[in-house]
Amino acid sequence: MSMRSPATIAAMMIMATLVGCEGVDNDPVRRETVIGPAGGVAESFDRNARLEVPEGAVDGPTRIAITPVDDLTDDEAVFPGTAYLFEPAGLDFGAPVTVTIEYDVNALPDDVAETDLQMVRLVGDDWEAVPGSVVDAVNRSVSAHLTSPGTFAIRACDV
Repeated sequence: MSMRSPATIAAMMIMATLVGCEGVDNDPVRRETVIGPAGGVAESFDRNARLEVPEGAVDGPTRIAITPVDDLTDDEAVFPGTAYLFEPAGLDFGAPVTVTIEYDVNALPDDVAETDLQMVRLVGDDWEAVPGSVVDAVNRSVSAHLTSPGTFAIRACDV
């Protein structure tokens, strides 16, 4: 019978913990990450959406889930493939977090400039602009500071 060293056992326990932190459910597109009081980053399975949580924004280990969703409204200004559900519902962060969603510049209609993009939040059946969202044309993304999860997407501003 082989004996495992304490270092080997510790490494195995760490690996088991890390494997348990992401993708713990059976949904192939939903990705979960546990973030603690030290902060961290949660990313969607396709890596096109992320939530950056600063130190102190959560009190204890918190399971953050990001799932891509189909546009849930008839708003044609919402770009396909940019809607994501950030969970858990009802969570209020202790400090603003940053949500970033990437977009495909080639999918923009000819009459929409990158500077016309904004982040929106689904409220009831309508998309509402998130104040202070910022377009990063270099990284092809839109970011905003938020204090609670929800469903977010990118759309063209009302111009």
